[in-house]
This record gives sequence, structure tokens and C-alpha cells, in this order.
Amino acid sequence: MLLMDEAGTADHDNGWSPAQIQQKLTVVRVKNGFSGGRGGYRDIKVNVLFVSDQGFAMIGEVALVLAKLRDYKQATHELYEILREREFFRQVVDALGDDWL
Repeated sequence: MLLMDEAGTADHDNGWSPAQIQQKLTVVRVKNGFSGGRGGYRDIKVNVLFVSDQGFAMIGEVALVLAKLRDYKQATHELYEILREREFFRQVVDALGDDWL
């Protein structure tokens, strides 16, 4: 994991140098959640391809989040989960129709 403080100073706890990390990661997609006209939660997601020295590949996601929005997300996450579950069950009931009662 690479952690950065507000000054941009990196804390390397994996033993890799920034140059080694850069050689192993390839950016494959960037999604800018700040673009678009709607309000609400915003971030930038960067999907990266990691290829190990043994040839194994994995795609991961790096989310760049403003501290205030991170705090908002943490405070509202439980409500989000409840609403998501409610919507899932509504879709299941709609798909089954009246026959399952």
C-alpha cells in the first residue's frame, strides 16, 4: 500500500520504489466522478493493470477522494446499504410477480 500525506510525501510499506511501482502498473481506465451535472458523492476512479514477475495479471482500482467526501461516505454508508438492499428485494418481487405468493 502506498500512502500519501497532504504534502504528497509517500510512505512505502511494501519495499518497492516509486519507479518499480510505475513499471508494474498500467492505467487502463479513468472515471471522473466530478464531471456531470448532478450533486452527491464524487471521486476519481483509476483502474490499473498489475502484472507480477511471474506473469500473473490483476486489475485493481484506485479511488481518489476528497477528505470531506470520504467522511460523508463513511457517515452515510449504512443508509446506502439499506436502500440498496431494499431496491434489490423490490426488483426480485417484481420479477417473480404474483405467482410466488
